[in-house]
Amino acid sequence: MRQRGEGTQRAKIEAMKAGSEDEADIKKQIEVLNDTLTVLPDARHRLQKYATELRDHLAEGHQDVDVAVRSEGEQNPEVQVILEARQLLREVDQTLGTQTADEEPADDAAGTGGTADVGGAMPLQVTLASGKEVEVTAAAGDKVADLRQEIAEKLDQHPRCVELNHAGGVLADEQIVPDSQITVVLVRLPWIGADPDQVKDLGGGEFVIEGDEKKGSKCNALCEVGFSSGTEYFEVEVLEGSGAFIGVTTRNGFLEGYKIKGLFFGGPGNLSNGSGGLRTQFGEQVKAGSVIGVALDLTDESTVAVTFWEGDVCLGEAFRGCPRQPGAMVFPAVCANKVQDRFKLSLRRNPRKQTLKTPHPAIGCWDLQRLVIAGETVSLDAALAVKGKGKGRGYAVDAEAPPAMGNIIMTLTEKPGTPLFRLSLKLGNTLMTTVQTNSGPIGAEEIQLGMVAGTMVMAPPPLMDLEQSFSKALPLITSWKVTTDSLQMRGGDVEIDFRHYDAPPEEPVSSVTLP
Repeated sequence: MRQRGEGTQRAKIEAMKAGSEDEADIKKQIEVLNDTLTVLPDARHRLQKYATELRDHLAEGHQDVDVAVRSEGEQNPEVQVILEARQLLREVDQTLGTQTADEEPADDAAGTGGTADVGGAMPLQVTLASGKEVEVTAAAGDKVADLRQEIAEKLDQHPRCVELNHAGGVLADEQIVPDSQITVVLVRLPWIGADPDQVKDLGGGEFVIEGDEKKGSKCNALCEVGFSSGTEYFEVEVLEGSGAFIGVTTRNGFLEGYKIKGLFFGGPGNLSNGSGGLRTQFGEQVKAGSVIGVALDLTDESTVAVTFWEGDVCLGEAFRGCPRQPGAMVFPAVCANKVQDRFKLSLRRNPRKQTLKTPHPAIGCWDLQRLVIAGETVSLDAALAVKGKGKGRGYAVDAEAPPAMGNIIMTLTEKPGTPLFRLSLKLGNTLMTTVQTNSGPIGAEEIQLGMVAGTMVMAPPPLMDLEQSFSKALPLITSWKVTTDSLQMRGGDVEIDFRHYDAPPEEPVSSVTLP
């Protein structure tokens, strides 16, 4: 469907052909008018977009944007630019023949280039910025949110990537669909930096870290597409670099370096609030090729819940009930490490379909029952008594009643896409290594353990002694046998026996308050 402005200009051309005797003048003026037909729609779109961005920038914090514009128009230079842009829009609209914010809708279809329906009302006209029409079932009077959703599905876009422009402004979800032309603009997902000199927006949701590298500091980026309600999902692909943290923050929480405050997953696979670690081994290391999905639950206007994904693997709910200001928007954010780190954001309507498979029988938690080295059984009583007194925070004491006995738990998790498992054993410190399966039937494989590493915390002597024993014993293991209830490790003169342990689930983090 043509805009009536185009019809008006065509009519002018035809009139000039009929009424002028100067052929050269006719050709020149026809050329000018044809150029006008080509340029004006694009100019109008760019002016409209610019005015909208300026209004959004100015009116942050204002309940009524128009009131802000009127009240500050004479004092604020930015508002002067907005008002000038609006005037230019009106002039362009007058030339094109399109309706401006100050015009009333036409009462009939005569001369508009459109056709009235049976009831006499104009059908809803929705076009892309290019002029291509988008057929919709929504009608004037429906909710803008419903129209946006319909258009997003037709264009295979996330609703947040679809901006609906009408009469020089952007339609909000809570508004009603007007009965005149609506222009669809696909949002480009712009990124900004806490330090503007460090983040370069490449378009299409992509950005790169540039400038001078600040040793020991993070480069923080925020995508200016916010979410405030319902459920949302987006993904950030790591194109270059490693160790980034990915998640969400608020405008007030978006600061430089470690001052940023938000809900993040990344680095070696940990959870963070932006300035410090919260939980280790939540997932795998974030590196080039990683695709981190972020599922947001904003159904409670005063809290935020976040579930993270790595590719098509759901890592689980990481944050729940984290307070925010009522209705406050949260934004995708990345904490990068180095210059030339590069990322790309994609908004998706739903998370990826998770690949379901039967886990290896060794996956899970195992309670230590027996440790034998060189034919001698290592006593666990003293270490278990310490664990029972406070899980490494106290000493067993002499008493008439025997001390409460704790547990020494080994946890095995799978490293997706590899034949490796991650092993962690919680004593006074946490011992960590990898397990690689080589040959043999599932649950009875030949295995090889990697180098044993651990945290460096002073612990009670019984636990420190047991840590030394395990650090020497684990690298000697060459096989395991796993059943539903037990796991046996063997190698050289070492025997280690465990039984299955139903660990209580870790609750999502709820201690982070978003500013």
